Amino acid sequence: MRLFTKCKSCNSEILFRNSSNTRVELEMDKGESISLICSHCNKRNDYVVNEIYTKPSKILRISGTLFFLTGTPIFAIWMYYNVPREAFFHFKTGFMFGLLAVPLAVSQILSNRDRVRVNSFNNYYS
Repeated sequence: MRLFTKCKSCNSEILFRNSSNTRVELEMDKGESISLICSHCNKRNDYVVNEIYTKPSKILRISGTLFFLTGTPIFAIWMYYNVPREAFFHFKTGFMFGLLAVPLAVSQILSNRDRVRVNSFNNYYS
């Protein structure tokens, strides 16, 4: 997971990676404070776990959008060749809804899982 904090000296954002899914796991893994070096000003500072946060993944957002944009035509082609013509013409509205709903649902599931991941890490208990 990509984790972020603000440098105490220059206020630029510091990025580091860790496999922890929550702040409790991060504290168990790294301890109460984490020593990080800012890549902008090269100063080392100690940060408590509650000063660290995560952001939604841009890669997941892009992949969800790409799945929606490519999944819709692929699903349309699959429906064209696998659904009988009579059924397609009688139930056009339902098929058009399915054409958009399936890729959109997958895209939304990816987005919601990322939101839950971010919220579960960023919520903290004092």
